[in-house]
Amino acid sequence: MSRLEIRNAAIPAEFAPDAPHAPTPGFVLVDLHVVGTRIVAVAEASDQPVADATTDVLDAAGHIVLPGFIDVHIHGVDGHDTMDATPTALAAIAACSRRNTASPAFSPPP
Repeated sequence: MSRLEIRNAAIPAEFAPDAPHAPTPGFVLVDLHVVGTRIVAVAEASDQPVADATTDVLDAAGHIVLPGFIDVHIHGVDGHDTMDATPTALAAIAACSRRNTASPAFSPPP
């Protein structure tokens, strides 16, 4: 499984209120530890070497790191509209969303 450490990331202070403050008001400096697709740890920013040689490192110094903003609302697709409010239309919209979504984690179940 892939491992990534995002170093010196400025994130909104409410996500890690005890971390040192970043130059940007309302933000704190942290290191984010990612395994696969999940953030598994948020730690105070450090200049210590990475413990695992297989971990990729991204230096985010001077940058703000935010979650991926994914707009999950939908009006319709494939000739159907949610306002149709029929099982057929909603099933067709869900099927098209599963086939074409950029984020499968947020697509409707089959």
